[in-house]
Amino acid sequence: MYRPAEAVPAEVPKVSAFNLVVAFGIPDFDPLAEGWLSEIDHQATVIWDRQGWLSRARDVREVLRLDVSKRIYLANEEEAIEDANVSSLDATLAIQPLSGFDVAVIKRGEAGVLVVEESKERVSITSIPAFQVTTNSTVGSGDVFAGAFAARMALGDSTVTAAKWGCAAAAVSLRAGKNLLTAEAYGQARDLFLG
Repeated sequence: MYRPAEAVPAEVPKVSAFNLVVAFGIPDFDPLAEGWLSEIDHQATVIWDRQGWLSRARDVREVLRLDVSKRIYLANEEEAIEDANVSSLDATLAIQPLSGFDVAVIKRGEAGVLVVEESKERVSITSIPAFQVTTNSTVGSGDVFAGAFAARMALGDSTVTAAKWGCAAAAVSLRAGKNLLTAEAYGQARDLFLG
């Protein structure tokens, strides 16, 4: 679910039928987005994708107030540090997942991904290495990661498994120099994942 700050969609899509919703780019006060969010099923998982420059128009409070089964915070390392209002990755990891979230997925580029999960007042951190590739541009790789991660979560994978799929898909897109995956690229990501 993406709500651009500079445009008003003609109609509100129904999200009540979905078990997983990815939300990003929601303006601070937005009655239209409020309509979307209020219809999310209580059993759903919501992934809040921090989305870099879109963060200037975002308001995570709308996601945090929802009565859903799971909230996942997805951000790159710099965004996570900024949101935690600290100065280092170690300091942000000490308070992850952020209040109101059950899981934090922190993208670290070539250093891979960290999945921070809270369960029964116990926090675990899983480090997932990146697949090493040579590329000229990383533009769009975070979006590819998020898309693959969300797709695998929707299929029922664990957060850690979905994050590994996200790393594989991002590596394939980086190698190809494109931020969209084809059916062939999906096969390449699967081979990396299983590799």
